[in-house]
Amino acid sequence: SKKRKRHAKNPNAPKTAWFPYVYFAMEVRPKIKAEFPNMRFTEVAKKLGKRLKKCSNKEKYKTMAAKDKERHEMERTIYFSA
Repeated sequence: SKKRKRHAKNPNAPKTAWFPYVYFAMEVRPKIKAEFPNMRFTEVAKKLGKRLKKCSNKEKYKTMAAKDKERHEMERTIYFSA
């Protein structure tokens, strides 16, 4: 079987927009790791998911993601118009 060659990714291409979960995880993950230092990655991810469901401030992360999506769209139009 032959391996397919991947084309090189352009380093100037715009980075993808993040979802609200990513912003939530960036904020909460260090707290969980401090609380449970020996917890495995998969267990931390499960706990993050549970905390996000219980989170009362989801709009904060949704607005952060919306701003990032706008940034991505702008960078994308500039990148493809050039």
